[in-house]
Amino acid sequence: MLTRPPSQSRFRAFAGLTALALAAVPGPVTANTGGTMTVSATVLPTCNLQAGAMAFGALDSARVTGAAQAPVTLECTPGTAYAVTMDQGLHGGRRMADERGAAFLDYEIYQDAAGTMPWGATAGGAVSGVAPRAGKVALSAYGRVLGATATPGRYQDVVTVTVEF
Repeated sequence: MLTRPPSQSRFRAFAGLTALALAAVPGPVTANTGGTMTVSATVLPTCNLQAGAMAFGALDSARVTGAAQAPVTLECTPGTAYAVTMDQGLHGGRRMADERGAAFLDYEIYQDAAGTMPWGATAGGAVSGVAPRAGKVALSAYGRVLGATATPGRYQDVVTVTVEF
């Protein structure tokens, strides 16, 4: 028969009692409670506008008439209502001035290719709509030089195009 030294027996007895004592101690007490958190955001309407140049090209000075077209593109938040207006230009009405500012060439800008609806600076002359799901709106501005005689030279005007949304 094998006998163990007394120190090993005591150690095993102590280890066993310690394990029992630890098992009897309850773990940390935890409590759960619930709540809610509101998550929100506000998406602001936006519209960015790009207007291309309207170039009539070379015109005959004896009887000046011409037509041109320019793109007007909007990038808006989908569902945003917009109104695009154009002012009368820099020279007291829709007219281009020569490089010296001494001679003028009258023109008009229209919403339609037929030239029946002038594109104006007020709500009555605005192009209005609601941005589609993709947000991109492609418009065209149609220009006509009104028949007149003109001094040869380069003519130019600057029209401010505005989008309200």
